[in-house]
Amino acid sequence: MEDPPGSAGGVASPTRGWPYERPRRRARWRPDAPGLEHGAGGRCGSERPRLHRYAGRDVHVQLGTEEDLVGHPVTEYVAPEDRDRAAANIARMVSGELVGPVQYRALLKSGAVIAIEVGGELIRGVDGSPTGLMLLVREMTERLRAEADIIQERSLLEALLENIPDHVYFKDADCRFVMISKAHAEMFGLTDPSQAVGKTDFDFFTEEHARLAYENELEIMRTGLPMVDFEEKETHLDGRETWVSTTKLVRTDKQGKTLGTLGISRDITKRKQAEEELAETNRALEEATARAESANKAKSDFLANMSHEIRTL
Repeated sequence: MEDPPGSAGGVASPTRGWPYERPRRRARWRPDAPGLEHGAGGRCGSERPRLHRYAGRDVHVQLGTEEDLVGHPVTEYVAPEDRDRAAANIARMVSGELVGPVQYRALLKSGAVIAIEVGGELIRGVDGSPTGLMLLVREMTERLRAEADIIQERSLLEALLENIPDHVYFKDADCRFVMISKAHAEMFGLTDPSQAVGKTDFDFFTEEHARLAYENELEIMRTGLPMVDFEEKETHLDGRETWVSTTKLVRTDKQGKTLGTLGISRDITKRKQAEEELAETNRALEEATARAESANKAKSDFLANMSHEIRTL
């Protein structure tokens, strides 16, 4: 089996000339294979293993020429602050204890420091005695950078969900909550947003509202079309009634597969109450105006009749 791209495999043997038997799964070594492959030779035990064989077209670019590598201790290419730990782990490998994968900082010939992950296994000769180590080294810089980016993005998302006053929620393809904002949890009467995970709108709203929301979300996932600024009345199981302006859209992965929905609902209950109060005031004013106009007309009609009667006397 060939080592994966971006990795480095190698052998550390007791001496350069001693025979050793490599596992069959690592028997194919290709000098033109991508990634780094290098070996280390030296006495298994107190002496530090030294590089004696390498393969891989990237080794010259990353670590140096053959003269730079062969005969040098393996730990020479590890950052100084990690060398003692690397040496201790190599001793554990030599003693037959499985170690790895372990992360270190490695020194390139350019002087740059990169993150690497090293795994190893003890190689035994035909008589079963230890003859060396098979090392697999994988550069981890990009992976660690990606992990740091993910952590940063997660931190930003958590800060948003913790502080935004709107109700933000993520649902899976079965319309179950997978993440909600703090404000949304408080609206549900929960002490922690995680308490909503796995639940649906049917756990918090009446059948009428929950069914409408469920059907809307299925339609959004079916068509891929968002629902924007939709004003809806929420009827809660505890009897409360609230109004929200809701925007929902489908969630997909990088391959376009539907994962669920994302929703943002802004509480507009006070605005709706103000609108209803204003509408009620306008209705009352219109009724008062109509009554006044009716009274004025009655008065005018009365005066007109009286005037006619006086003229006819």
